[in-house]
Amino acid sequence: MRHLDLFSGIGGFALAARWVGWETIGFCEIDPWCRNVIEKNFDSVCWVSVSGPISSRETDRAERTTELIGLEPDWLVIENVYHTWRQWMPELRRALWGKGYASLPLRVSAAELGCRHVRARGFIIANTDSDKLRQLSWWWSWQGRQKAQELAKSWDFTPRGLGTDNGIPNRVDRLRGLGNAIVPQVAQVIFEAIDEL
Repeated sequence: MRHLDLFSGIGGFALAARWVGWETIGFCEIDPWCRNVIEKNFDSVCWVSVSGPISSRETDRAERTTELIGLEPDWLVIENVYHTWRQWMPELRRALWGKGYASLPLRVSAAELGCRHVRARGFIIANTDSDKLRQLSWWWSWQGRQKAQELAKSWDFTPRGLGTDNGIPNRVDRLRGLGNAIVPQVAQVIFEAIDEL
């Protein structure tokens, strides 16, 4: 499967895509430090432009995201912080429905995959075929939980002391990039569900 990574951050979704055997065909990111991380960690990076500014208001971002859906992908996986879900999730799901996509909202915590922190994130998974989303919902309830438990046992989530000043250049950029990043293992479980369908 081919994967286009929009609002890429430091490439958490692209890393998950690599783990499940997907090809990331392009990235879109405006932060120079994050772009540098992506260029260092992914071969043959192709940058995709999004014209015009993207507002920080959640409703404006939802509208902008649906503009990008003009690409008509088979699957969309959209992520944001969960504690603000009321500000972005209903609006985005309505906009997706208007574009012909059914959607499935998920709340996934990093702790469910063995992390020492909760980091609850909201995901919207969208497809034009609502039957596929019903199957994904069922998969998520059973095999997805088992897969999360397997990953929790196999990954090393030992804290690395990122909260201390150890002389790392661009420390503030690094902490911001890591703080805004997804836990790639969460995306991996979602991508594996899509692969099975």
